[in-house]
Amino acid sequence: MLAIAVLAAGGCRKSETPAAARVFAVQGTVTLTHLGQSMTLTEKQSAPLHAGDSVAAGAASEAVIESAGHVTYLRENGHLVLAAPAPRAREDAPMRVELLRGLATFLVPRAQKPADYRFEAVTNSVVAAVRGTRFTVEAAEDRTRIAVTSGSVDLLAVTDRKVLATVKDGQEASAAPGASSAVTVTPMAADELKRQSREQAGMSILFEALGTGITIGVY
Repeated sequence: MLAIAVLAAGGCRKSETPAAARVFAVQGTVTLTHLGQSMTLTEKQSAPLHAGDSVAAGAASEAVIESAGHVTYLRENGHLVLAAPAPRAREDAPMRVELLRGLATFLVPRAQKPADYRFEAVTNSVVAAVRGTRFTVEAAEDRTRIAVTSGSVDLLAVTDRKVLATVKDGQEASAAPGASSAVTVTPMAADELKRQSREQAGMSILFEALGTGITIGVY
């Protein structure tokens, strides 16, 4: 409990790298693993997040991760890793999150340079690379599903980063692991698109209620 109190207050942890993000427990219990040590956050508690750290939401639990305006909303039983930068990566390299399992919604501000990717969500099937958008990814062992409510998402092959497909607002896609050409893009059902759009629009109210200090920008 003492360790959690220190983390929630923004205390220091043993780490060689500065914090790259911050994680907030929305509800239930959220497990944060840093340098092989795990700790539990409960509702409205928060902690700094470093490259290489993992976040797992338990049953009936959710977490929000924020970094430089990028917002990730991890749902029940979801598990992700904040990826470490690649060796010799450029300073403006996109933030990368590895979604190991479960459902997550990503809110990414528009890039100042239209050609630059701002954020990448990686699964065992594809790399979802974006310049600014609102989208949801669901990762399972046999398939990854992507749904875009605003903007567009380029789906890249995990191995050679070849662009497999572009998913635009109002569309969804499905991809299987290892199948570099088997990406299916279809229109989202109207009811589902409305539901996701309403849910994402209401996130700013949720973040304010949690005292996160997160504001929803232009995506």
